[in-house]
Amino acid sequence: MPSLTCEEYQTCDTKTTSKATFFCLQCNSLQCILCEKEIHDENSTNDQHERLNLDEIDDEFCSVDRRHQAVFYCSTCAAAFCYSCYENQHQHSDGREHKPQKCREGQILSTIKNK
Repeated sequence: MPSLTCEEYQTCDTKTTSKATFFCLQCNSLQCILCEKEIHDENSTNDQHERLNLDEIDDEFCSVDRRHQAVFYCSTCAAAFCYSCYENQHQHSDGREHKPQKCREGQILSTIKNK
């Protein structure tokens, strides 16, 4: 699966594709390491945003498209999703709140503190 790319371009170079390593729930965007640090600086109001590290869920594949590695788990639906399927087909599919998690075991979200 090709890597996801940063959608923010606040710190990274827009002429090259920066690998996204975080997904911020409040910003609803994929972010590279540099942009994540800039956006969620400890002196900003964004420092408490909930972010997911996009390391792949071990041995999980997307429930919609089994060819894609899963990066999110939706506890509402008890299903795993790649970013594309979550964003395009699942997130607003039935009016319920779908809050992505990192894994099945209840490790809800990993909030990153930048120091």
